[in-house]
Amino acid sequence: MAKLLPVLLLAVFLTFVIARFTSRPLKIEPVQKGESKKYWMVMLRTNAKKPPDPLLENAHLYAVRNLAREGKLIVASPFRENEELQDVLIMECKDSLEVVSLIQQDSAVAAGWLDAEIRPCWTARDMSFK
Repeated sequence: MAKLLPVLLLAVFLTFVIARFTSRPLKIEPVQKGESKKYWMVMLRTNAKKPPDPLLENAHLYAVRNLAREGKLIVASPFRENEELQDVLIMECKDSLEVVSLIQQDSAVAAGWLDAEIRPCWTARDMSFK
């Protein structure tokens, strides 16, 4: 019995430790209507049928900088590891028509070198990208 006492005490101790640090489900409150802000996510993919063009790539970089200067671009993230997905842009525009209009001003998109997929995305109103 004397040899079992330390084992029993250790088992009781470990039970308390495990019970104390067991993960609990995260309680996430749903975002209520009016508490979220709408942004537009633009995924730019290379067109496999069009060969790489350094002039269009430079024009695209100019267009992205211009969107930032106009205050429409919140985040721009290039992808270099993925040959298909080139950039993801998050834009602040009033509607999808404005996004399409701004993206079509990019020479690389207008020439068909980049294809744009546009989707709405929401964040909590008090969240910030800055």
